[in-house]
Amino acid sequence: MSVQPPQRRSAGRPSRLSREQVIAAAIGLLSEQGLEGFSVAKLGKRLDASAMSLYTYFPGRDALLEAVADEVFKSFEPPEPQEDWRDFVLDWLERLTAHFRQYRVALSVIAWEEHLSAGWLRAWLPLVRTLAAIQPDPERLAAALSWFSHASIGLINGRIVGPQNPAGLEDDAAVSFSAADREQLAILYRHHRARDTGWVLEFGFDNIVRGLERLLVEKAPLRMKRRFKAER
Repeated sequence: MSVQPPQRRSAGRPSRLSREQVIAAAIGLLSEQGLEGFSVAKLGKRLDASAMSLYTYFPGRDALLEAVADEVFKSFEPPEPQEDWRDFVLDWLERLTAHFRQYRVALSVIAWEEHLSAGWLRAWLPLVRTLAAIQPDPERLAAALSWFSHASIGLINGRIVGPQNPAGLEDDAAVSFSAADREQLAILYRHHRARDTGWVLEFGFDNIVRGLERLLVEKAPLRMKRRFKAER
């Protein structure tokens, strides 16, 4: 990234922080501690500055997080329009995955406390426009986009942030299983470690596109027959 890390000021010298330095430090803190561990007070400590002085640059925590989202998403380049919308969606998903691998902090600033960042929305809009051209019905489009966002972000997040290569079945974990179950689990983990895990994303993206096709083109029912307890 072009933003330079902030320099710690010497004792007795006035602070010379810039807006860009505050954003860079916020990105570093978010990368290390995530959104749950982020606060303006912690950021001020990292910068050798008071939390109140940071409000000179940003009126509040939300404004600072918005600036971080703008910074990490501004380099995302969506695909050019394509003849087949399915190819566009696959390309968009692959580009988004590559972007999240480069800027993992971006996953933290998609949304917070039910607030969607403008930076993320700018990355999201080319996909919305593409799918709206296929299915203009707002209810069906909204349902498809809601499902798509949960399925795709969950899959990408799991592959980037989640454990990639389990160490295998350790003795202390295996002791409660029968000999037959231990043998089966050992086979499972051995083959899991040997497999190229990139196929998980490829298979997942293919099925996500297929799900969009069912929702937008084939008009699958938006209310399934199975009954689930309503979320509270």
